[in-house]
Amino acid sequence: MDGTTALSTNAGSPNACGVANLDNGVWFSYEGDGQFHTVSTCGSAIDSRIEVVSSANGCAGPFTCVASGDDDPTDAGCGFFDGDDAVVTFISEVGLTYYVYITAGATDTNGDFTDDLFDGSFTLDFQCAPVVEGCINPCACNYNDQANVEDDSCEYFSCVTCTNGMGVMMDMQDSFGDGWNGATYTIEDLLGNVITTGSIDDAQCAVDNDNNTGPESGFDVFCLEDGCYNITVGGGDWDGEISWSLNDADGNPIVSGPAGTQSFTVGAGVCGCTDAGACNFDPAATSDDGSCEYDSCAGCMDNTACNFNASATIPNPAECCYDNCLTLTMNDSFGDGWNGAVAVITSESTGAIVGTATLPTGSFGIATFCIEDGCYRITVSNGSFPGEVSYTLTGTNNGVISGTPNANGVQFTTGSGNCTPGCTEPLACNYDPNAGLSDCSLCEYDSCQGCTYAQATNYDPAASIDDGSCIIVAQDNCPFDANDDGIIGVADLIEFLSVFGQSCQ
Repeated sequence: MDGTTALSTNAGSPNACGVANLDNGVWFSYEGDGQFHTVSTCGSAIDSRIEVVSSANGCAGPFTCVASGDDDPTDAGCGFFDGDDAVVTFISEVGLTYYVYITAGATDTNGDFTDDLFDGSFTLDFQCAPVVEGCINPCACNYNDQANVEDDSCEYFSCVTCTNGMGVMMDMQDSFGDGWNGATYTIEDLLGNVITTGSIDDAQCAVDNDNNTGPESGFDVFCLEDGCYNITVGGGDWDGEISWSLNDADGNPIVSGPAGTQSFTVGAGVCGCTDAGACNFDPAATSDDGSCEYDSCAGCMDNTACNFNASATIPNPAECCYDNCLTLTMNDSFGDGWNGAVAVITSESTGAIVGTATLPTGSFGIATFCIEDGCYRITVSNGSFPGEVSYTLTGTNNGVISGTPNANGVQFTTGSGNCTPGCTEPLACNYDPNAGLSDCSLCEYDSCQGCTYAQATNYDPAASIDDGSCIIVAQDNCPFDANDDGIIGVADLIEFLSVFGQSCQ
């Protein structure tokens, strides 16, 4: 029937559902007959709303809300382009009086520049049908096209044949409501074989209620055998709008997420590392999922090394340290790392840097060093926030060294090293082979000078530097000592040959 809300009032408005509020409107009444009723204003020129109430006492009320439809433009009851109208359905009770209240908003929806409050024409469609309960979702395996009342019996897995494994539902969503824009999902076994692939845009069942091209939601149902799989979702223009969930027949999620790649297990399969030599070997795993790793349990297994790792199960000889193991613990009170501060360990004897470390982020970090015996110095630069920085160094001969940024640093020794300065020049009188640090300014060359010629009369056995003071006395019992050095040698022969053949007259 056609009607109008023009010049109507809100006197006696039922206002039990809270949708129509106190807007002006008109209302109709009829007696319930136990059938399934559909009340619609779809296609009306105005922005229409419906409120259905019941009363056992006629117009006097009180009223009980039965159903209502508002003027939400996204209401899918009348379709997107008639979203400002309404449709409600319900099962009436025999002998109970029902009141249908039709209202209109004070807006111009028909383009005649007249508010609907004064130009309130509408079309009321009222239908009755016998109640037929069943599944009313066309996507369900047990869809009943004769049913008009949902009985929660819909199921989606009986039409999927699984000889092994289980049926699963890939539930897909798009937050913008325009489909996945080229994105897909792909499920592969651990060998990389594609088991199935799809998209919300070609789903077995999809819902597209808005005016965007592409569905807001959809699902596929298929069978997966017991085992381990990888699922990759994405590859479209707007992957940030994607969400999805792979569910079992009871609606329990197996795996879900945004775009990306994840691993999951179906049925009795157990994914894991099947290599007994790996750090993360899983004896219960039935399928290797490629997760085996060999680093976390690798370490130095030589108990003579200073970093012997008793818990290591995979030997890593290159990690063993046979010198001195030092551990630097870095702390930041604010928790954002050292902000450019750097710890540097330098050899005091050579000036060479033997180790550096920093804390990129966070409040705590550890660095280890393998350092030879010797004398060293640790310094820590300021960085942007030196007040947050502190450290401790262990493994030195000096015990635990703690400090904060300091350009001068802290001196320490390792092993047999020492930091005692001394003369390390072997020709010096005070040469000290045990000095930890070389200081040439300490060297002296005077106290050990003297005659180092053993045949000289003033030979000094304590002298190590010959000062040219040796005194040689000729021996009468050695007439052939031509040069009077106390020895008959090559020098005497050379001197003899130099005068050989000369006349003695």
